[in-house]
Amino acid sequence: MRITGIFGYPIKHSLSPVMHNAAFEILGLDFIYLPFEVKPADLEIAVKAIKVLGFKGVNVTVPHKEKVVKYLDKLDSSAKEVGAVNTISNENGKLIGYNTDGIGFLKSLAGKINLKNKNVLLLGCGGAGKAIACALAKSKVGSLTIIDSNKEKAKETKLLVEKMCKVYGVRCRVAISDQRSAIGHEVDFLINATPLGMHPGDLLPIGITRYHCVGDRGSIFVYDIVYNRETELLQEAKRIGAKTLGGLEMLIHQGAEAFRIWTGREAPIGVMRRAIAKKNHK
Repeated sequence: MRITGIFGYPIKHSLSPVMHNAAFEILGLDFIYLPFEVKPADLEIAVKAIKVLGFKGVNVTVPHKEKVVKYLDKLDSSAKEVGAVNTISNENGKLIGYNTDGIGFLKSLAGKINLKNKNVLLLGCGGAGKAIACALAKSKVGSLTIIDSNKEKAKETKLLVEKMCKVYGVRCRVAISDQRSAIGHEVDFLINATPLGMHPGDLLPIGITRYHCVGDRGSIFVYDIVYNRETELLQEAKRIGAKTLGGLEMLIHQGAEAFRIWTGREAPIGVMRRAIAKKNHK
């Protein structure tokens, strides 16, 4: 049996084991996917255990996506570009880091919004936020504004985004939390890539009422990548009539890409989606 799983802290909320194990079963693959609660201080030891125990690979989630990079043997182009890893594959004893968040984000939006020339406001520039920022640049959004309360992360992401925007011809600027008042009202697409909303009672990451009216461009689209519950941000967006999307589709599509990396097989997306829906309705 080949072992896969997910490293994170905390990890109990993860739905990845549900969807991956359902996919392995339907295709008759001798794989299993397990959750591993890995504290930040234990990350290096946990990564070494992938080789020692012969795991095929693992997903990596909060708070390890950026810190895990230094413990790997090699990064593919997606992980190098973003500077963060969400998928590790053990390939003949070498640990290769990948980032499937960007492709998962874009696939989750298929048929829902055309990103070209949109004015985008992105909250959060951790591992997932940076991957999303790169994906937005490649999609030639009209403008991209990024906010993060951590000034060092904001500065790091500013360099990354400006490089990407230069390559793809995207107008962009990076703001930090105390600059929110300077953000213009003309926002077509708002994305929350922070953990705010994972728990009941979490504060709104931003007030969105001011962004609802965008001239003749129609209603704002609000996307929250938190997937374990309908967040207060999405509830507020629905109250003002905005278009909304939660993080489940991004979870499924980034997971499908990891599945392909580990097994060489196309993931049964429908099976994964139904497994999560069944779990959520219990």
